[in-house]
Amino acid sequence: MPKKMVLQGGGIIVYGGQVVLRRNKAGKWIFPKGHVDPGETTAQTAVREAEEETGLVVEVVEPIGSAGYKDKHEKVEVEYFILRALRAGPHWPKHENVDAFLVPPEQVAARLSFDKLRKLWDDARPRVLALTSAAQR
Repeated sequence: MPKKMVLQGGGIIVYGGQVVLRRNKAGKWIFPKGHVDPGETTAQTAVREAEEETGLVVEVVEPIGSAGYKDKHEKVEVEYFILRALRAGPHWPKHENVDAFLVPPEQVAARLSFDKLRKLWDDARPRVLALTSAAQR
């Protein structure tokens, strides 16, 4: 039986001079992402999932590319965006250092659990670094 194709939205979140990474239930280091709800664009999904999974209020800066993976039942394609955190929302304290972590940009590649995410990071890194340095001014 062919696997079902599923589209998701996700984001590389810049918060101040840092990048936000998630540790999922399996202990893997990833960027926040999730399933597209009916009527949503992948950019809207990326914003919603970032807020749900980190507690940060974010905005889209630009699209950055996509990464795919397979699980038991489906093929998943995640469209990623660079996201800027505008502020910590009321749920940030319950995520900070629990399942969402602020990571210096130079440590992101080493932390990520998947090669496809490291490739995405390599492509996004110059633009992310421009944002992090602007945030530190």
